[in-house]
Amino acid sequence: MVAAEPPNVPDGAPAKLRIHACQRLLRWVGAHAEEWTAGQDLRGHDMVLLTVFARSTRTYEAIVRWLAENGFGEQGIMLNRSLFEDMVDAHWIHLNPDLAVDRLVEHDLYSRLLRADVQRRFPAWFDHEKPPAIKVTNDKRKELKDLFGKTGSRSWTGIPHIEDRLEGVISCWPESDHDQVRFWAAWVVKMMNEVLHPSALSIGRFGAPRLNDNDNLEWRFGATPERLTESLHGALWTYSQTVGLIVDRYAPGEAQTGRDLFAQAHLDFRRARHWERTGRLEALPDDGPDPPGAPFAS
Repeated sequence: MVAAEPPNVPDGAPAKLRIHACQRLLRWVGAHAEEWTAGQDLRGHDMVLLTVFARSTRTYEAIVRWLAENGFGEQGIMLNRSLFEDMVDAHWIHLNPDLAVDRLVEHDLYSRLLRADVQRRFPAWFDHEKPPAIKVTNDKRKELKDLFGKTGSRSWTGIPHIEDRLEGVISCWPESDHDQVRFWAAWVVKMMNEVLHPSALSIGRFGAPRLNDNDNLEWRFGATPERLTESLHGALWTYSQTVGLIVDRYAPGEAQTGRDLFAQAHLDFRRARHWERTGRLEALPDDGPDPPGAPFAS
């Protein structure tokens, strides 16, 4: 008796599986994050680290729910750049707890000084109200300028380049993972930057006009679903690094669950790619049955 062929892949099934995989991690974090720190004696550096984690979680939700479900892959890639910087800075805070608190206070002081300067330059925009008086010595102001740049555009950590910050925290990963982390920065983050900022890639490739059926040039408005895979893969990998840090630090007993969730998500991404290649709802050649509740399980 000849076995029936697997059904064809429904429209959008691979993307829905990837979204499901990413949102599974989000649901787990949302359900358990509060208990990870319950009853713990949290210090100033914990406040900074957990604030970055909360910010990252909101960004991740924006990517994998609001943008992904509406097919805005290109905008998801843009937010991935912010998510990656949060991830690097979270590890930097973890390794530099006291310095992180000091730098955040110093960055806030310098930001307030610069805002007061702008208010003096453009008084009409502030109803000629005088800016707040902030007492700081010239030497201190020069120190802050050296740390954060003339316009305050450098990182709040005082380390201007994200590549340098990443090298400073690479020890947080096992040595066997160092090449993977460095590849991510060298290849994926470069793409994120080129998509986020006007560039040959974002203008000449992602945003270039196309010929429609009437041979007229047509520019894209609305969703860009063809970039959704890169957006979701970037978000999943990057946010998982931040979640892994938080769980290892505050709830080490949950670390294996987090690793299992990431492994399952990675498997779902492989399965989605296999569906795209074959056009059939087939299991991976070296994979067992689909997990319970997976969308479009055969």
